[in-house]
Amino acid sequence: MVPFAFILSLLALFACAVSIPFSIHQDLPTNDTSEDCSINSVCFVLDESGSIQSSEYIVEQQFVISVSRVISSRTNGTLYSAYGFASSASVIQASTSNLEGTFVPVINQSQQSGGSTNMYAGLNACFNEVNGNAGNRVIVLITDGGDNGNPLAEALAPTVKAAGVAIVTIGVGSGVDEDYLRSLATTPAFFIPSTFSSLPADVVRVAESSCDVVEVSPVPDITPTPIPDPCEEAYDTCDFAFMNELSVPTFAVDVAPDVPFTPKIVSRNPLELVGVLNTNDIVVEFIEDDGTVTPITSEPAIQSFSATQFKPITLTGTSRSGIAHESFQADQLSLARDRCVRVFVSSFQLLDVTPPNNVIGNPAVTRADNKCMVFRTS
Repeated sequence: MVPFAFILSLLALFACAVSIPFSIHQDLPTNDTSEDCSINSVCFVLDESGSIQSSEYIVEQQFVISVSRVISSRTNGTLYSAYGFASSASVIQASTSNLEGTFVPVINQSQQSGGSTNMYAGLNACFNEVNGNAGNRVIVLITDGGDNGNPLAEALAPTVKAAGVAIVTIGVGSGVDEDYLRSLATTPAFFIPSTFSSLPADVVRVAESSCDVVEVSPVPDITPTPIPDPCEEAYDTCDFAFMNELSVPTFAVDVAPDVPFTPKIVSRNPLELVGVLNTNDIVVEFIEDDGTVTPITSEPAIQSFSATQFKPITLTGTSRSGIAHESFQADQLSLARDRCVRVFVSSFQLLDVTPPNNVIGNPAVTRADNKCMVFRTS
């Protein structure tokens, strides 16, 4: 989890070095701040709007450098990045682990752009920067005013937090919308009101706060989204199924040709009883694992499959149908195993649901009517 108490102690501790005082109103632990902290990525969002005086922008720069150096003294391999924002956002430094050789010189040389205060642009830029990084990730947003892009940043903040990225907001000066910055922070405790000039007495207490990990940021949900099974999806869209089978059934196909190897075909509609089914050369299909559909006649084989390699055949002694296959040639059997098969019908007998189940219709259907069956082979 992100070491939030450590972040707060750093922000307060180095406020003194850069003349940014903080006033923290929440009770914080006061253990030794010398323990190590694990921050894997930190991205600073610097306000470059026109309301920031050039001397105040230098204070922002030195604040970022000071906090970064303390993080570096207590952890290894941290990635540091920074973005400036005004009317829009621009990269100051992309993620780098080279603090003194790259990050510090670039921060020192960065120029204030001037313009309005679009916090969304800055927050979004930093989120995109750290979101792909592993481990504990923190965004520190520093501003002296209200958000001209409101409410876009407020709408983005829940997404950032849900991804497990902590947000610390620092409001500097009297023009700050404190309630708004509290809503952006991971919790209201991680909004830090400050000024450019005075140093409240409680900074020392915050500076001595522990480096304990405070678990207030939600752990991102890394449970993989279930991938739909294309075969199951195809099965669910077909109007016909097999007797006593509640999901995609699997049938062995290493059996005699032209003899049904499945139970009788039934309609999903309990008020519909089907008899003999016909395909009239509608091409059988393989449903691939990635969801693509391969006409069986397009399957590369030494000898091509016929369009009706799998087809309905009447079950002996009944007026009902099951699925059989034509004779397999050459490598066809090996290619037909472990596949998802879909068979469409072109017409079928509609039987009376009451005995003796006489034929009451023989409707012709098209592929779009989804009068089909799906099964797997083994």
